[in-house]
Amino acid sequence: MTAEWETTLQKIENNEADAAEFHRQMTTYAGAITQELLNTSINNDNALRCPKCKNTHILVWKKVVKCPDADCGWMQFRTVCQVHLQTSDIEKLIKNGKTDLITGMKSKSGNVFDAFIVLGDDAKTYFDFPKAKFKKSKR
Repeated sequence: MTAEWETTLQKIENNEADAAEFHRQMTTYAGAITQELLNTSINNDNALRCPKCKNTHILVWKKVVKCPDADCGWMQFRTVCQVHLQTSDIEKLIKNGKTDLITGMKSKSGNVFDAFIVLGDDAKTYFDFPKAKFKKSKR
């Protein structure tokens, strides 16, 4: 990438490229990289250890949360049944073994449901459905 930049800068110097366009592209690139970095990690003060290997701190990305240890391979998608898990959901899942109630999830058949996401002893995730509240009918 830096070789491309150097080539473009050389072209600008030789009046073969537009400096303003290069500046606009660099500003856009810097903004995108900054936003990606801001969205990818949990503050080091709250660093979470991998629930499977317990050795390394997990990496939180836009679409997945994963253990950087290739031998471990633990990973959790951030979108579950069409609902994006927030960083706070991931923190609760790993620290407490269970998220708060996640509402508005959709099954493959399109049914909407609410459930807790639970981290099992095997470091796999499962749904825990809230207890159904039955109304007593008047007779």
